[in-house]
Amino acid sequence: MLKQQNNPKISDTLLDQIVNAISLSGDHEIAKLTMVIKTLRSFKQGLAVSDLALRYASEEYDQALCLSLYRALQQVNAMNRAGDVDVSVLHGLWKGKHSPCTVPN
Repeated sequence: MLKQQNNPKISDTLLDQIVNAISLSGDHEIAKLTMVIKTLRSFKQGLAVSDLALRYASEEYDQALCLSLYRALQQVNAMNRAGDVDVSVLHGLWKGKHSPCTVPN
């Protein structure tokens, strides 16, 4: 689901998986970051095609957020080598079985 290791693109499907996994707790950093990406993508869809500067800036921001989310998922060992999320690991985070991660800059 990720296009490149260096510049990951997290699909809407993967975001939906994370949202479903975090329905137990939206207070975790990964949950918050996921919702920001989903909100940004909703905003981008409403942009006029003619507003290229804003569209480009929002795409750059999306990429930066996806990289932070990817690193956070790796940090808590929720991302496997195929680029899929282990939902059971996320459920463990929300239940407090793992220490919370710090989303890298």
